[in-house]
Amino acid sequence: MRSLHRNLSILSHALHRIVVPESLRHPGPRGLSKQQYELMHYIRNHPATHPGKLAKAFAISAPTVSTMLQRLEQKGYIEKIPHPDDQRAVNINITPSGAARLEAVEEERHALIERLLEPLTQHELDTLGEGVAALMRAIATTQDRNLICVHCDNVRSTRCLVVQGLTCAHVTESL
Repeated sequence: MRSLHRNLSILSHALHRIVVPESLRHPGPRGLSKQQYELMHYIRNHPATHPGKLAKAFAISAPTVSTMLQRLEQKGYIEKIPHPDDQRAVNINITPSGAARLEAVEEERHALIERLLEPLTQHELDTLGEGVAALMRAIATTQDRNLICVHCDNVRSTRCLVVQGLTCAHVTESL
């Protein structure tokens, strides 16, 4: 079991470094930093969110969120919409340009993962898939379900597959 723990830890660190698209490593003027990508991913999966919710979800300060949102808005990737009930507040949504940018980064990530899996045999892929599904089921049943969504990797919303009452098997099939 100790060997498995060590290997999972090494795998987690390796994947965190390996499966980062080049566009996130060297974002350029229209690109995204890794933090901006994660923030946009959250905003896309949690429409009409607000800065305070983002600060809480990412455990960062309100001024940091404000700066990140300002930069994303300047790039045209998000829009701030006045809150209908509170003139001081805004809701944050992804723009079509932001959604397209996210899709491009996700396509890069998928390509990196495909290259990683290329050398594996079909049997190895099947075994890996079963192992990942089992691990996802374990995560979904043992973690505080209010903290993380096994579908979008963020604080859960009503769009979360787990919240919608689907089983863990359905969640892992959709990943």
